[in-house]
Amino acid sequence: MPVQFIQDPNQVNDAIDESSSKPVVIHYWNPSMGEESPFLSMFHDADENFGPQLSLYVVDSGFINPPHSPDELPLTALYVDGDEKESAPFHPDMVQNLIYQAV
Repeated sequence: MPVQFIQDPNQVNDAIDESSSKPVVIHYWNPSMGEESPFLSMFHDADENFGPQLSLYVVDSGFINPPHSPDELPLTALYVDGDEKESAPFHPDMVQNLIYQAV
């Protein structure tokens, strides 16, 4: 499944619920930091290589799921079985490692 973009906070919960069947990686992006995240190509590459094994989402509305707060944006989180397993700050190597950890 291609990288999906989420605007509605309710859809974030639906995406996290999906992690009961396969890992979900969600990249929370604040649009005031730029039109799109510089990590977007990393997510498209991950989708090409691991697409069937995980789901990838970008929340580009400035919303971030609790317990995190907006001052932590941008942040990438890995969800498994409905729970956050790991998160990574805005650092390319850490985000890449989080994606590899998902698969």
